[in-house]
Amino acid sequence: MSDHTAFLSDKRKAGAPTPLLPQMDNSTIDSRLQVAWEKSQPITLQLTPDFDDDDHAPMIDGAIVGFASGQISLMQQATGEIANISVDQIRHIELLAPRHWWAA
Repeated sequence: MSDHTAFLSDKRKAGAPTPLLPQMDNSTIDSRLQVAWEKSQPITLQLTPDFDDDDHAPMIDGAIVGFASGQISLMQQATGEIANISVDQIRHIELLAPRHWWAA
């Protein structure tokens, strides 16, 4: 039962708003996306909020499984669902350490 409780807790946290992180420039975002793609490294990213007065936005953890035409396809860690995200909507991105030995 504790595994199930931990899963539900992680799922709730995944969509929880986080205070806005610093806006990164496009070249930094592009280079981090490139590294994540080439090394199959998981990422966490924050999208630009929908409204200018928002001071929080959710963090999305996952792995890039595809990209085309200025969009990435991200398999979300919390749900396993694929999200198609426009690169120009990304505010901040961090590379995460892989959890398993088979992850690059």
